[in-house]
Amino acid sequence: MKDILVRASQVYYDFLEQNNLGLDEIKIFKFVLAEDEIAFHLRGKIFSPESLVLRIGGEDFELGQEGLKQKFYDEKINVLCLAVNKKFHKIFKNAKKEEVFLYSDLKFLVENVSKFFSSNPSPVLPNKINVFKPKISQNATAEQAFAIESIFSHPISYVWGPPGSGKTQVVLFEALFNYIVLGKRVCVLAPTNNALEQILRVLIKKFDEIGFCREKILRLGAPTNTFLSDFIEVCDPLVLKKTAQENLFSTPVNLKNRLEEALVIGMTADGFIRRYKELGIKFEHIFLDECAFTPLIKACAICVDNVPVTLLGDHKQLSPICEMPSVEIAKGENFYANLWNLSALNLEEFLNNRDGGEIFRKTQYQEICFDQIYVVKLTRTHRYGDNLAKILDEHIYKNGLRGIEAHTELFYVDSKSEIKDEKHTNLAEAKNALELSRLFRENDYAILTPFVRQKKLMIEIGIPRDKVWTIHGSQGQEFDIVIFSPVSLHFHLTNSDNIKALYALNVAISRIKKQLIVTCDYNLWHKMDGQFLKSVLDVSQPFDKLVFLPF
Repeated sequence: MKDILVRASQVYYDFLEQNNLGLDEIKIFKFVLAEDEIAFHLRGKIFSPESLVLRIGGEDFELGQEGLKQKFYDEKINVLCLAVNKKFHKIFKNAKKEEVFLYSDLKFLVENVSKFFSSNPSPVLPNKINVFKPKISQNATAEQAFAIESIFSHPISYVWGPPGSGKTQVVLFEALFNYIVLGKRVCVLAPTNNALEQILRVLIKKFDEIGFCREKILRLGAPTNTFLSDFIEVCDPLVLKKTAQENLFSTPVNLKNRLEEALVIGMTADGFIRRYKELGIKFEHIFLDECAFTPLIKACAICVDNVPVTLLGDHKQLSPICEMPSVEIAKGENFYANLWNLSALNLEEFLNNRDGGEIFRKTQYQEICFDQIYVVKLTRTHRYGDNLAKILDEHIYKNGLRGIEAHTELFYVDSKSEIKDEKHTNLAEAKNALELSRLFRENDYAILTPFVRQKKLMIEIGIPRDKVWTIHGSQGQEFDIVIFSPVSLHFHLTNSDNIKALYALNVAISRIKKQLIVTCDYNLWHKMDGQFLKSVLDVSQPFDKLVFLPF
């Protein structure tokens, strides 16, 4: 099994290397060097802090190594701050701006996975159970209570539910609480930085409500500046400023002390893989949220210690992003790379076969069969009104999903245009999105689109960069208001006849907490019988609050 996992990493790494993939430059506007830190002012967003590499004078330096640690990332003004030692201070002092480049290099993450499996035992499907009867609050529904009980009665479980079903606020929180009262250390993982911080925000606020000391929670890795400001007590000691450490903790702030006192440790899956040896600790239980978006090969890393594992998520949303197309995976030994293409939910099928079984020929959206992985379904959402829940159930979940009585606010803006736009862009929708951004500038909102070109167009016409996301980029985020620009009917991204596009649309919808506004050619979409977006528009009202300002 180890050989298969290492080989899968090598095959994927070679493909990325040979095709110049996985390396994206993040433009540096300027950098400011201080005594023990350097701040990079960037033109683009950072999505994966663990993948960052600096190229200085032609030499590459992976962030996170000694003397080059990430302190924080200010996502609002796009500033990345690094702590530097004397060696790197001297290097930056002598470097010219045109000699310094920042990259997000997927190959570093792939290499880390290869190193992990080369130096650790082969993963096995967990068979250990921490048997005890959990205490469950009266706030939990019957479904949620059953999910919590199942976590403690099965070595590996999957809690499946749509947004608002209580996966995090109830099930995960109460499972963690039961371990905490016994003084047991647990781990919470997520596939992305955004998803991790969203989960931890919910959990920390819930723990605050019961007076649980924040010192018992530790978030490893580089936080966003907003998270650092809101929850400095839980952040990695490596990123805390010396002046901010005083009086926050009962013991001196260093990683060893924090690891000893923390009972809930959160990090990304890549952070877990990278720091596993360094941490040198064993967990009583590992929880992996957003499991459907986590590649199978990374999920295997949490199965090397035979501790109970709980997967949480929704496989009716996005699957992992793999740079190797399916047609390439089918060629020669490239089949090994399918472990990067499939999700964590395929763990059972893979680990129960010494040679991997049929997993190498499986596609992302084929049905997953569970035997040893115990599945609990949450079919009530407390975020959506029944109007939206019924549409989601009809097109996507098909398990009797229901919501609250109060209807979700669904609107549309008719962005009909006689001008034929360029491929994958729609100027009329972009203009309407701009007007909506002006209207909601004081609100928690985001503008989503399936297309990178449409995102670029909306930024070019004046929509704030930090408010525009592709569907894939928004994974793990939530907003009070979502403005959605579908642009056009596209088989892979908006045509719900294609299950991949259907699940992507589900991600876009599931980002909303209060209100959805679709900007589109209403009459065109309204004629598309059977389409998911057509069903949404059928129960939506025209949005009549736009005041068009000079463009």
